[in-house]
Amino acid sequence: MRIATAACLLFLALGACATSPASLRPLFAQKTAGGCAAAYFDERDILLATAGTYDGQVTRYDPANGLFFSVGIDRERLGPTCEGVNPEKYLSRPRSFGVAVSLLSNDAARKAFDAAPVDAEPLKALITAPAPYFRMNEIYEGQPMLTGLDVKVPLQERDAWRDGLRKYSAADAAAMAARANHQAKLQRAEARRAVTEHRATFDNAQAVWENRARATYNVGDKVCTSSNEFGTLEQITADRFKLHVIGRVRSSQATFFSGLSGIGTYERVEAPRWVPRGEVAHCEFSA
Repeated sequence: MRIATAACLLFLALGACATSPASLRPLFAQKTAGGCAAAYFDERDILLATAGTYDGQVTRYDPANGLFFSVGIDRERLGPTCEGVNPEKYLSRPRSFGVAVSLLSNDAARKAFDAAPVDAEPLKALITAPAPYFRMNEIYEGQPMLTGLDVKVPLQERDAWRDGLRKYSAADAAAMAARANHQAKLQRAEARRAVTEHRATFDNAQAVWENRARATYNVGDKVCTSSNEFGTLEQITADRFKLHVIGRVRSSQATFFSGLSGIGTYERVEAPRWVPRGEVAHCEFSA
């Protein structure tokens, strides 16, 4: 049977509607501080319809393997208590793309989802909290909520997600999550390495500028100013340098002493200029 009447919608949250979506048993539905949330059970999976202030989504969770995916939906279609859409029907609608799958890797959240067909209160408390569970970057009781996996379920054909999602066992899901976590660990290590390398480059460039007064200079050396002029030394006196200024970099930063690579866009100058010794330092450029 289908949801057919406004009266049915009013009583769906209480589980008293006799015309709920085929095979779906309502668990709860309510307004939240920023939107709404509704949950159903379809004899195997948990289906959700949730909304924030501006957007909404429908979600399917498979307790057999812990996998789940969500599809965005217009906020207006969900109604004030998120009962305006049958999530089973919406997730079965063909689309021209696959949907990313995650593992519900948070132990406490997993227990709430798995227990929902018998006791929906823990799940209700979880997804109607101020920080909704479905935010990929949320930490709940010290653990990430979700682990994004390198897999997608197809939605090109009606109900194609069933085979796409259910073909994975719990062991398959755990193995995919382990690979995803390992890859994420490598990416974090690479990001830290890049930050450390950039910091060292910046520190070295700053040191060149800070030590400019003690450096040794010769005619022909490449030098730059803090105002982004660059060129070569043509003449040296006790307190001044004569530069042949090749160009000036168009930037608000001190390009040559900030660890930046390359000089980017610059204005060609090609003119001599006398400057105090303290206004230049050694630098590298190709122009």
